[in-house]
Amino acid sequence: MYERYPEDWIPTLSGRSIPVTGVIHDLFPTNAPHLADRLVITMDLLASWHFQEVAAEVLIEEIHTAAELMLKSLGLPRSKRMSFAELIDGAHDQGLIDERSSQTLHALKSTRVGAKHRGSADAKEWLDANFWDVVAALERLSAKAKAPLNSFD
Repeated sequence: MYERYPEDWIPTLSGRSIPVTGVIHDLFPTNAPHLADRLVITMDLLASWHFQEVAAEVLIEEIHTAAELMLKSLGLPRSKRMSFAELIDGAHDQGLIDERSSQTLHALKSTRVGAKHRGSADAKEWLDANFWDVVAALERLSAKAKAPLNSFD
C-alpha cells in the first residue's frame, strides 16, 4: 500500500493553528441514526484528507465502507445480499442516486479493488480527481439513508 512513498517515509500529523470548529462535510443521516456514529469517523477522515493526514488508500477504503453502509440503508429489497455494484445499480434504478453519483461510486469500487487487491498506486490520483464528486455522492446518500424497519431488510 505504501510502495509509492520513500522507504524512510513516516506519516505525520500537521499542527493546526486554529482548531476545526465546524463540519466540513455533511454526512449526518437524520433518518438513519444507527449510522451517525459510524459516519463521524468518515467525516473525520475526509477532513484529515484536507490536511494530508491520511493515506489515500485508507480514505478510499473508508469511503467505500461508508457508501456501502448507506446504500444498504436505502430500503432496497434484499440489500444485505447485494454486492456493492448491485447496490449502486439498484439505487440508481430506483432514482435514489443520479447518474454522476452512480458513475463515481462505480469508479470508487474499481479504484478500491486495484488499491486493496492488486497493489495499484493510483488511489491518490483518483482522489485528487474525484474527491468532491465522491463526497457529494456520500452527502446525497446520507440524506436518503433510512433506519431499518426490521432485521430482515
